[in-house]
Amino acid sequence: MATGGARPKTNSIWGNALRWFTGIQNEVTERQDRRYGREHRANGDYTAQDFLGASTSSYDLLGGLPDTLSSQLNISRRKKSKYEKFTESLSNPSQSACFTMGVSAEIFCAVTELVQGTWQSKKTGRGRDTRNLEHTFIVVKRVEAIKNEGLLERYKLTKRQHRLRQTQGRLKPYYYVDPTMKKPMTVETESPVLDTLNEDINEQYLFHGTKSANIPSICAMGPDFRIARKGMFGRAIYLSESATKADQYADEMDSRRTEDLQILICRVLLGNAYYCEEQQTLRRPPCVCGEKICRDHHETFDSVIGDTRKLFREFLLFTADQCYPEYIVTYDRIDQFQARAVPQLPVTSLCLRAADPALFMEEAYKDDVYQNCGLPRGRAVIVNNINFQHHEKRDGSEMDCKALVELMEQMSYTVIVHNDLTAQGIFDVMETESKQPSHWTSDSFIVFILSHGMSNAVYGTDGYSLPYSMMYMHFTTDSCPALAGKPKMFFIQACQGTKKDSRVAGESVPLTMRQDGGQSDSARARCNESESKFGANMCDIAVATATTPDYVSWRNKENGSWFINAIVRVFSEEARSKHFLELLTSVNSWVASMKTQGQGQYQQVSSMETMSFTKRFYFWPRLCIVNGELQELD
Repeated sequence: MATGGARPKTNSIWGNALRWFTGIQNEVTERQDRRYGREHRANGDYTAQDFLGASTSSYDLLGGLPDTLSSQLNISRRKKSKYEKFTESLSNPSQSACFTMGVSAEIFCAVTELVQGTWQSKKTGRGRDTRNLEHTFIVVKRVEAIKNEGLLERYKLTKRQHRLRQTQGRLKPYYYVDPTMKKPMTVETESPVLDTLNEDINEQYLFHGTKSANIPSICAMGPDFRIARKGMFGRAIYLSESATKADQYADEMDSRRTEDLQILICRVLLGNAYYCEEQQTLRRPPCVCGEKICRDHHETFDSVIGDTRKLFREFLLFTADQCYPEYIVTYDRIDQFQARAVPQLPVTSLCLRAADPALFMEEAYKDDVYQNCGLPRGRAVIVNNINFQHHEKRDGSEMDCKALVELMEQMSYTVIVHNDLTAQGIFDVMETESKQPSHWTSDSFIVFILSHGMSNAVYGTDGYSLPYSMMYMHFTTDSCPALAGKPKMFFIQACQGTKKDSRVAGESVPLTMRQDGGQSDSARARCNESESKFGANMCDIAVATATTPDYVSWRNKENGSWFINAIVRVFSEEARSKHFLELLTSVNSWVASMKTQGQGQYQQVSSMETMSFTKRFYFWPRLCIVNGELQELD
């Protein structure tokens, strides 16, 4: 008892001393922490521990920090508000920053292919939601990417949960569970340029059709099935694998429009999908056993695929967490009495890849290869005629000119642009260019003529024609000795007649596409007579034209001509490894694959009018020889 009675006294003395010492130590540590915080967090440098404290598991990701835990961890007001701002973006995406932005040319092309690849012309106008629809095609005009960090983080969180279930064997691709089920059309036509999707958890790109007025709300907060119109399978978020189906809901059925309509391309997590072959009303995905209401199981399907074997399959979601709207596609409708070219790739930003150094070292110094590795390579002259006195305005030619300037500059040429020249003006420019002293040190010379035309001739803005031979006569060996033995290339974007290369037999129809010229029989006779009088030696000259004699060439008034678009696309992608003749063959193939859309489908075939090259010619983009060493340009 004595020992027990003395114990509290001893503990009290030493306990007080220990508590006093510990208090001083804690105060010093706290002051050091505050000083450390002021120094290292002055610029907003926070770590995960600043937000999460000692235990990450103490947090509810969507609920924020509890007040008691916040006070225990002594988190400052500034840090707490910054964390809460992040968690609020998950629970309420409308509070996070949301905006749209333009896309690269590659993304535009990939999205356009996705839309056109899933378009089903035979099903247009069929179904209960197609009242007053008479068009057969659509043309993509603009693609915008949606940026909403709150929606994206919420989607990624759901995706991680699906991946976890997939590793546990609780989620499988639905077309592996049922081999008879077809993959969505968007999977078959998806471009590798778009972000890679995880098919193991049934992640797909699908279309969502809605009125343009609803799109800002969807971009900010995501789709909400609670305010959706009741569909064939009840109230849900309806998506489609076909752009034709989504197009039905882009406007009111009683007031259909033809221009500036919009649909959404969404990234979707289908997860475990319930395959439904009969029409029924659903309030949520059924239980995994297939029953609408089940008390024996605690897991439901993630989505519903409605397939009544009629026109289109329906893809249904009942929560916005499984859907992220990624692109807004703006387009026009085209009815059966119109025709318009398939939209070309708008060249907004080229990224020319450097030539293969190994190929350069192997080929560049051979006797049968033209030398073309100096800086600059030479001069590239562009004649861009848009406004004419007696012909229609060449809308879209400014896009051709812009793309060619960017291409030639990246290929290390000095670019000179002349706008709206008369026939005499074009002749004078060619004569002046042939006398440029810089040709003595250059490796090659290029001319682009963008104008109206007729057979073997181009029109000036005054309506007078200039034969092709009158342009390149200034660059023969005798007329331009500075370019003797060097490649001289002429690319002519102009019509050579009024005939249309028809893919489908039948009478022609009114076209919204533009044609670059036309001619009368007397004009053709005068031109052929002038051509026959010129027989000079045209060694090392190549002349490529947009079309063959007597036929028109096609130009899109928004994106430019087929021929120039093909040149820019092929040269920027293939010039790193192919010589000039191979590039022109690819251009011809690309142009020949195009056609106008509508009842009258027309094609175009580009042509090499003259090819007197005696060697192979490579552009060798972004490579040059400096002080005897091969270098790659930035």
